[in-house]
Amino acid sequence: MIKHYYKLLKDFLSIKSISTDCGFFGEIKKASSWLADQFETHGLHTQVVHEFGNPIVLAKYDVDPDLPTCLIYGHYDVVFADKSE
Repeated sequence: MIKHYYKLLKDFLSIKSISTDCGFFGEIKKASSWLADQFETHGLHTQVVHEFGNPIVLAKYDVDPDLPTCLIYGHYDVVFADKSE
């Protein structure tokens, strides 16, 4: 099972979602689609929002409306490291 998760991580990291270079916008779209597919595969309600520049991936998993809500926020886009640092 762990090999499956390593493969998923490798697949995701191979997408060059570099947000500081518009030449990689296609890769950013690919990364957002990849994430949305993964969320949907695991039973989350997923939406990709395209109205604000780079796509925003929203995913929601409802368990019980009476339970507290947990929000997880993260970035799937990257920036090049400054070679001088």
